[in-house]
Amino acid sequence: MVYVGAVVLAIATICLAVLVRYCGIRALSKAIKAAIEKVDEDVLGVEVEIDSMRFHPFLGQLEIRHFSMRNPPGFTTKYLLQAKHLYVDLHVRTALCSLGKHIIIEEIKLVDVKVTVEMTGPTKTNISAVMDHIKEKQKDHKSGAAEG
Repeated sequence: MVYVGAVVLAIATICLAVLVRYCGIRALSKAIKAAIEKVDEDVLGVEVEIDSMRFHPFLGQLEIRHFSMRNPPGFTTKYLLQAKHLYVDLHVRTALCSLGKHIIIEEIKLVDVKVTVEMTGPTKTNISAVMDHIKEKQKDHKSGAAEG
C-alpha cells in the first residue's frame, strides 16, 4: 500500500512539474486567482479582491498581496477585511495524492490587517452575516450530498 501511495505521489509531482514548466508559475497563479474570485460570492456571500498572487507549488505556499473582502449587502463600509499580505501554507502531499480534491491548510497568516465590524441590530454584525452564509452553504452541500 505504501508503494502505491509513493507511485501516485511521484506521478502527481511529475505532472505538476510539467504543468509548471509549460504553463509557468505566473499562469498557474493567475488560474488560482481567477478560481478564487469566481467562487468567492458563492462560498462567502461577499466579493473578494486580490491585487496579485504567487503560488509556490512545491512549497505549498500561496502569497496574496492586497487581499480585500467586501462587506455583505446592507452594511455601510466598503470592506469587512483588508490585508496587505496573506500567506497560506498547504499540505503538499495531501493535495498531490488526492490530485487537488483534498486540500489541508496548515497555516494562514495575515499581515497589516484592518477589520471593520459593523452592527445592524443588537446581535447582527457583518461578520455574523458572512458566517451565516457559510453555514447555510454547508447545510445545502450536506443535504445535496445526502440526496445524490
